[in-house]
Amino acid sequence: MALPRGMFRRGGKLWARKDVPKPLQKIVGKTSLQESLRTADVNAARPLFHGVMQRFESEIAAARKALAEQKPMPFQPFTFKLDLPPDQLEAMYLAEAAKPHNQMKAAADRIERQLVQAGLVASTPDPVTLDDLFDRWVRERKPSFGSQMEFRRAKDAFKKLNGDLPIAEYTSAHARAWKDRVVEMTAPNGKPLAHATRIKWFTSVKTLFKLADSNDLLSVKPPFEKIVLERPKRAKVNKRQEWDDDDLQTLFGSPVYLERARPRAGCGEAAYWLPVLGLYHGCRLGELCQLDTADVVKKNGILCLKIRPSDEDDDDAKSVKTSESIRTVPIHKAVLKLGFEAYLATIKGKKLFPLIKPDSVGRWSGTWSKWFGRYRRELGLNDRWTDYHSLRHGWKSAARSADLSEEYHDEISGHDSGNASVGRSYGHIPIAKLKAALDRVQFNITIPKWTA
Repeated sequence: MALPRGMFRRGGKLWARKDVPKPLQKIVGKTSLQESLRTADVNAARPLFHGVMQRFESEIAAARKALAEQKPMPFQPFTFKLDLPPDQLEAMYLAEAAKPHNQMKAAADRIERQLVQAGLVASTPDPVTLDDLFDRWVRERKPSFGSQMEFRRAKDAFKKLNGDLPIAEYTSAHARAWKDRVVEMTAPNGKPLAHATRIKWFTSVKTLFKLADSNDLLSVKPPFEKIVLERPKRAKVNKRQEWDDDDLQTLFGSPVYLERARPRAGCGEAAYWLPVLGLYHGCRLGELCQLDTADVVKKNGILCLKIRPSDEDDDDAKSVKTSESIRTVPIHKAVLKLGFEAYLATIKGKKLFPLIKPDSVGRWSGTWSKWFGRYRRELGLNDRWTDYHSLRHGWKSAARSADLSEEYHDEISGHDSGNASVGRSYGHIPIAKLKAALDRVQFNITIPKWTA
């Protein structure tokens, strides 16, 4: 049944709601005025609803007048109580319903319901806020912590720009305003955001409204249906390059490796092992930084790393990028020769790299990554397109040079298989074969052995 605009159900009862314009919210003290109609019957609620909405309009008008006069308005919330016996309450409902203007309203609502039932007009959905929609997205999508933070920031920025409205009231004008805001965004250094970053901000909100549409929470067409963020003519392209042999030798011939230097921000032995593990396994930095000692396991007698998210009852928020990222990777023979097992014997506690802590937004790799960027630049490795993730690119090239098939690539590095056959999604490559293939991946460099 279609409800009048501003009427909605909560806890089985009908309520009235009127959103307070943003400039008046500080005066009124609320973002919306809401009041229970104390009944679940639409016909009985209508007379009360119109009276409550008129009072809401009066309160907003008084707030608007106070704003114009630039003086605070003493706001006294009105509590609507009907402490009457049931027979008197019913008589009041009937008297209100018999009034001509209420009869006309009831007739109009009845026609609207018939049109909705006939499929000629869309029904008005119950009010759902952006925060409600975000919570639904988290429940259904179960995103990583990092993705949740990205979507939350974008959602809050969109709400700050356009006001906190029920999602059914946002229009294409609000979507265009968000697009214009994203285009104007700048990085902390004042430079325009990279196009890929703009896309993240823009599509985070667009994805939420797409979810609302797929759940029939919008009464009109989706506000982002025709709004597109165009790629600039000279948009920056990801030009990340792999490390060449000379750069790798500079890195692995640096004080961390030759002099056993352990900068504080490098988090102890993580400064030594994270580049080594990234080089020989092609893992993402975040996957390695979050590892527990329990993630180093033996499978069929072969020492492996288990890349996996946290269990539901685990306080440490480990995550993976995609479902394909969950995998078991045998440890390369070169890493074992460098003393990885000896390092394992020195660890006390839960984490493989105990000094690494999540940053302010929960990313395990955030703080260490910043240190590594500073460290490589101190070594003269200043190319803007080479960073830790370039080790992953280099591993892919080395794996191709060792004639590893794409199936083995994906199994080890945790890449999505893309358009691979359905059969590829069943089972896994035996760990012994995976180990033999991984050990064929070689680099023409020398790395000093780890010492305690």
